[in-house]
Amino acid sequence: MKLHVAPASPRAFKTVMVARHLELEPEIAILDLVKGDHMKPEFVALNPNHRMPVLEDDGFVLWESNAIMQYLASKRPESGLWPSDPRQQADVSRWQSWELAHWEPACATLLFERFVKQLFGQGDPDPEKVERGFVTRVPMAYPMYDAEYGERVAAIRKWLETIGNLQQVGRNGLHRYNNSDHSMLTAIRAVDNIVNGTDHDLWEVNAESVYHEEHVEAEQPYRRAPETQAMREPLVAER
Repeated sequence: MKLHVAPASPRAFKTVMVARHLELEPEIAILDLVKGDHMKPEFVALNPNHRMPVLEDDGFVLWESNAIMQYLASKRPESGLWPSDPRQQADVSRWQSWELAHWEPACATLLFERFVKQLFGQGDPDPEKVERGFVTRVPMAYPMYDAEYGERVAAIRKWLETIGNLQQVGRNGLHRYNNSDHSMLTAIRAVDNIVNGTDHDLWEVNAESVYHEEHVEAEQPYRRAPETQAMREPLVAER
């Protein structure tokens, strides 16, 4: 087993620490990023993204630090770092995903501006980028989500319906659909409305009671939507 790492990187550091904690003792291959080791063909063959850490284990190659940590932990199930219960596994993945999406971007920006740039001789920190490293959650990002939000949404929809050429799509356009496939489906239906003159009700995408965990017998409002050419044929012509 071999770990390709640049020791100064937190992503590398955490994979090495997990390996050492589990007493796996992989071979450590040091990458000198200043000299461009991550751009060499032999490394790019392992990870075309030019990023480390990378794990090699008996012909298996894995990159992305959190995936490596999970893989290493799975080799020592008795440690409890990677639980056997699916819900507990999901909980571990949830927090690792949160770290990547929210914690790491802020920390990485500050680390790069205040440490990495000086290490590589790239000048002084950029105050504007340092400021962007702080993530601020806007308390009023969803002001309508309270006990009476349904009435407020109805009032907004009534006003919007007076605009004849308006097509609302996705999560922010409709203030619903926290799911990407539902958001994209509203966009597809909106294109049908504009290009083909159909009359899809975009608010009825994913309005079925079963999705919202409400018991309404045989309810599927969107089954009444008109069938269009795009629903019958490929979106891209065969070549």
